[in-house]
Amino acid sequence: MNGETAAVRALEVDGLLNVRDLGGLTTADGRRVRRGRVVRSDNLRGLTDDGAVTLVRNVAPRLVVDLRTAEECAREGRGLASVEHVRYANLPVQPKAALNPEQVAAGLATNLFDDYVLQIRDNGPQLLAALDLLAAEGSLPAVVHCTAGKDRTGVLVALLLDLLGVEREQIVADYAATTDNMPGILARIRSSPFFRGNGLAAAPAWIFGSEPTTKRGFLSWLDREFGGTERWATAEGLPRAAVARLRAELLEPAA
Repeated sequence: MNGETAAVRALEVDGLLNVRDLGGLTTADGRRVRRGRVVRSDNLRGLTDDGAVTLVRNVAPRLVVDLRTAEECAREGRGLASVEHVRYANLPVQPKAALNPEQVAAGLATNLFDDYVLQIRDNGPQLLAALDLLAAEGSLPAVVHCTAGKDRTGVLVALLLDLLGVEREQIVADYAATTDNMPGILARIRSSPFFRGNGLAAAPAWIFGSEPTTKRGFLSWLDREFGGTERWATAEGLPRAAVARLRAELLEPAA
């Protein structure tokens, strides 16, 4: 089955540059991700007042999962902070890309595939906690975001979609869809005093990529190393009941 394209699933929310519904993607066994249940996004801090109204009206999130570091949140702020009935959860996933020679020497990643592998190895507990939180009763609809909505969000979304059984090439295409949105995100990063200070604004070009081969290789690595996402997640402590709840809440028969 062919799921809906990212262009169809994209949401028009003033102040956000890389936001789309996961609903409409399809699984190999003929089911479909429900619309309006999980939305991926760039930093919600960019929301305008009109954008916040649109997001609350059209998505009505009960949960915001923010994968940025505590320092990013403190310096850059967060969106929907004053909206009632929205639970905010900060699960900091530390970036793993090398921004300078010192970080290269320290063993941080010099390509996105290695970055994502390090996310699993070093930030696995936070990613699993995010999946468990999404599975909790009353958590959905939810918005998941980081800064660009590409790497940390992209890893979490790939894990979630793979647990649901979404066809691999649809997961890859959803990741690659960020490419068209990166110019605006990059301009925002380069204008930020915080990101000019930590080096991200002047980072090498590969850090801002979203090539299909990167996500395809990452998913294949999960297969080789662990026997797939579900085996990794449950072996590392995600309850099987949480996996079952995610599937029950997020999947429906395809029309």
